[in-house]
Formats: sequence, C-alpha cells, structure tokens
Amino acid sequence: MVHFLAVRPPGHHAVSDRAMGFCLINNVAVLAADLGF
Repeated sequence: MVHFLAVRPPGHHAVSDRAMGFCLINNVAVLAADLGF
C-alpha cells in the first residue's frame, strides 16, 4: 500500500522579517541538523 501526503515545508508561514507560529522552531531545527548539532 502506498500513501501520499502533500504538506508544505517548515517555515511556510514565516515572512522575511518575522517568524510565525512553529515556523521559527522548525527552521532552527532544520539548520541545527544541517550544521551537525
């Protein structure tokens, strides 16, 4: 059985000058993982 889920990427609510909701937390987590923390 194959499932497909269409979701928006982390940070899709954030705007260029401020974060909204969990988007800042998600983007920080992605950056930390990318940097190897």
